[in-house]
Amino acid sequence: MASNIIDSLYDVILDRKRACREGSGSEGSDSADSDSGGSDSADSGAASSYTISLFKKGRNEILKKIGEEAVEVIIAAKGQDGRYQDGQYQDGQGRDGRGQGTRRVVEEICDLQYHLLVLMALDGITPDDIRRELLNRAGQCVKQPHSRESINKEQPS
Repeated sequence: MASNIIDSLYDVILDRKRACREGSGSEGSDSADSDSGGSDSADSGAASSYTISLFKKGRNEILKKIGEEAVEVIIAAKGQDGRYQDGQYQDGQGRDGRGQGTRRVVEEICDLQYHLLVLMALDGITPDDIRRELLNRAGQCVKQPHSRESINKEQPS
């Protein structure tokens, strides 16, 4: 059983990958928008799945979508005003006048994350692989606290 939304979405993507390989699945509509990705609903028809269409189109199409989504994250982030107050972003008019705000940035990050998960499934990389690497990197970034003596020794008199 999946422990969080990333694991759950990854499991759905793996199901779509298996369905693509087997060439099976029932006809039905897909909740994913065919342009922006999104997630497939667990009970949507696998044969018409956006995720399956990505697997069928192959690595280059998946990489192209990742590039497009990364650019959309940047555009959305540049468009939002980024004001942060009282623990929340204040979604006012964006700098570009389109009023995208933080919500649009979050939506684009989700689209990017979805396409990254598709690539991960294609290559057999699991969310746990990513977690382990992030934990390794976090461990490398954490510095041991300095004692007062060592701080004083490092400073010139």
